Amino acid sequence: ICCATAPNAMLAFMKPQTSGQTLRFVRRGETVTLNHVAPDRTLLDVLREAMDEVVARGVPHEAARDFLLGHMNIMAAVIFKEQPGVFSDACNKAIQFGKPALMREDWKKVFEPEEIAASIRRIT
Repeated sequence: ICCATAPNAMLAFMKPQTSGQTLRFVRRGETVTLNHVAPDRTLLDVLREAMDEVVARGVPHEAARDFLLGHMNIMAAVIFKEQPGVFSDACNKAIQFGKPALMREDWKKVFEPEEIAASIRRIT
């Protein structure tokens, strides 16, 4: 068992009984379980898949790549305290509402037009 801890979550990767692994983490005091998680799938794989999804929906590849890498770079620098800064209110709202939507097996629904419109209404 390999465990990593974060401020509000504990991740535990369990040995698979069938194909894929079970991913369990605690979020806001509740245990969340995802079954059949590919053992070689990482967060970066999911981010790439998200970028590919927006490209498939019409965003130019270069724009999607530059947007994603730029946000990853500055957010990582701030989160790891390598760069002073705070996130905007809109960013904090997107994080607050995005985490529960993305930490799920059906996370791709965040790309549906009605979900995008609801997100824009929440953060503006």
